[in-house]
Amino acid sequence: MNKNILKILATIMACIMLVVVFAVPALAEETEESMYITAINVSVTAASGTIFTKDFNGTDTVLQSEGNFRWVTYFTAKPTSTSGVFEVVDTGANIADPTTSVTIPEGGFIYTSHVDDSEAAKASGVYESSSANTDTTKKLVAGNKISIVGVDLTAGTKTEDAKIVIGATAVDTSTEVSEVVSTVVSDESETVSVIVSDEEDDDSSVAVDDSSVSEESDEEETSNTLLYVGIGAAAIILIAVIAYAATRKKK
Repeated sequence: MNKNILKILATIMACIMLVVVFAVPALAEETEESMYITAINVSVTAASGTIFTKDFNGTDTVLQSEGNFRWVTYFTAKPTSTSGVFEVVDTGANIADPTTSVTIPEGGFIYTSHVDDSEAAKASGVYESSSANTDTTKKLVAGNKISIVGVDLTAGTKTEDAKIVIGATAVDTSTEVSEVVSTVVSDESETVSVIVSDEEDDDSSVAVDDSSVSEESDEEETSNTLLYVGIGAAAIILIAVIAYAATRKKK
């Protein structure tokens, strides 16, 4: 075989290897879907991602009026045999009746996601991140497995980057004391944020000061572009090799 053809084939292999090394891992990272956690056992606030356990009020139910569940998307989850992995039991959104309650499964929790559509939130990017968080929450259905990262449900504490990942990843949920950045609000706390919303708009504007709102953004990487470019380049080179080989045979 002509040495030039061998060189071209080697180039093709190098291109394919680059695609595998760089594009495939990037695509794998993009597949993780998660929801942020901003607070534990406090009433819902603007753009929050809040977990409720029985420690919230000492019972296994939380009233709409207690948790500020009027304009939230939520799910309940129960523990599985794998540490840190839970199973979704129930889902819902925008509970209208203040006397309606949501039940916390034994050993589990309620998670709520709220969208802040205020002008300030739109200007700061919080609207986009809270909308993306709620959209992810809406994807869950009963029976789905989820994994908690950076949360100690028993202690009611979380790390700064705490999140809920869709899927059973069997993560380690232990939290070092030095890493704890959020604790359960005491029963003596008198600060309760109230969500104010126009009933004609499911995405409520909130007149509260929520310093715990996460600025985490769900920016998606365009890894597919890299993959397609690499495959396209390899395909073009391969076609060139075939054409070159065919020309050589005719000669």
